[in-house]
Amino acid sequence: MKVKVLISAILASMIAVAGCSDDSGTTGTGGTAGSGGTAGSGGDGGMGGTPVPKGCDDIPDASSYIVPNAPATATDDCDMTLNPTGTNDNAQIIDALVDNDLTDGTLCLGVGTWDMAGTIGVTDDPGLTIKGIGASPDDVVLDYADASGDCRGTKGINVGVDNVTIENLWVKNTCENGVEQRDTDGSVFRKVRVSWDDRCDRPAAPANCDATCGSTEDCADDRLVCDTVFTAQAEGTCIGNMTLNGAYGIYPTDCQNTLVEYSQVQGASDAGIYIGKCTGGSVENNIVNENVAGLEVENCVGVDASNNSAFDNVGGLFALQQDISGDMQSNTDVRLFDNETYCNNHPNFAKPGSAVAGIPVGTGLLSFAGDGVEIFGNQITDNQTLGIGMASNILNCQVAGSDCPPYTAGYDPFVKQNYIHDNVFTNNGTDPLGDFGTLFKILGFGSVGRPPVPNIVWDGYLENPSDVGLCLGTDAAAAATVLVIGDVCQDPINPSFEDYITCAQDNASTDQTPFLCVP
Repeated sequence: MKVKVLISAILASMIAVAGCSDDSGTTGTGGTAGSGGTAGSGGDGGMGGTPVPKGCDDIPDASSYIVPNAPATATDDCDMTLNPTGTNDNAQIIDALVDNDLTDGTLCLGVGTWDMAGTIGVTDDPGLTIKGIGASPDDVVLDYADASGDCRGTKGINVGVDNVTIENLWVKNTCENGVEQRDTDGSVFRKVRVSWDDRCDRPAAPANCDATCGSTEDCADDRLVCDTVFTAQAEGTCIGNMTLNGAYGIYPTDCQNTLVEYSQVQGASDAGIYIGKCTGGSVENNIVNENVAGLEVENCVGVDASNNSAFDNVGGLFALQQDISGDMQSNTDVRLFDNETYCNNHPNFAKPGSAVAGIPVGTGLLSFAGDGVEIFGNQITDNQTLGIGMASNILNCQVAGSDCPPYTAGYDPFVKQNYIHDNVFTNNGTDPLGDFGTLFKILGFGSVGRPPVPNIVWDGYLENPSDVGLCLGTDAAAAATVLVIGDVCQDPINPSFEDYITCAQDNASTDQTPFLCVP
């Protein structure tokens, strides 16, 4: 690959969202980040003691529902109870919703596997609860695959009215999103499991499952992925066609006051749990694994994501502010705290050309643009490429020629008021992967005999010199290590490779001092 093309791929992968060294530490404490506004809404921070961070040796078996401390689901409040028949069970659910007024009522689904030939749409009955009445979500399975293993319908459950609760059931093998609530207030997703079966284990398996793959092209005919992240010597095996999985597992968007709790999502070809263009809400006590993006908060105001566990994704946790259509363009007063994001080194199986296809394998957490994002009390471990990345949309325009000015009214492409403190970083950036890893190695990090990639990597781009993009608290000894490319490197918009790499080498800094802020 030509060098200029390589560096463009490196940098585009950093922001298209969308080893053995011990690299541990915590960031300082505080509340506001500079004079431009508050960075999140404060909070206690910390992990409640000194727990041992989980790493790649601690990945659990997630083939069943394993979310700890999930509350029991009541079974004595059902206004109507249905049981699976094994044939077109979606029809009886739809009929029950159409023929009965279940406003503020509860529709219970009995134990067994439900044959789902199409989407369940909830367009009436605000306040409805749909829940399984088994001991766990594994007992009430809504399977959208046919006898050959192909998906049926579009979305699994699609809700368009307020205050609907989906609880204690397992949605499998949808063509599109697993469970979606759009333009709603008061959505609740509780004990919802979403997953997709490995297509190589289905009756109509692709022809070249288990073939040897020595390059990214060897599995391409059936759009399979390889079980190995490629290095110069890598050789692996073609595995299940996860690229054809639905994009999102749990998907509330254009919402208010949403709660996602005690849920578990595996295999989404975009994000396992996504909350986007929402005001208010909480995403807590969930597990996301083997997704492209584990958990994503995008263009939201006043949303907390806490006590979640993200492992074996391409990237674990994301706070994003994208330039997208609609009125909501901020990602403000968003807090990611007390989460685990570890061993997120899964090969990227996103749909070619999608935004998440560029997520660097081995990303613990990524903050993209946003004004007022607070990240604290998280355990970030064994992510091979980097612990936390921060990037502006200017960089995306600079190297990829996309998301460029003029931006949609109200959109701010820069990172502002990111307050990052009291996190624990261990073994991140010790063996950075792919093209993005090449950039770090050019700058002297992550290869044999060199230090790991610093805890936080930021492009350093600012709109005004007086802006505060990153605040690490006031304690230099406790603050995270940083690698900042430098504000001067944002001009010109389309630099040559030689100009950009020279700028990065001349201006990249690991000095924490400019980011030690008064709370």
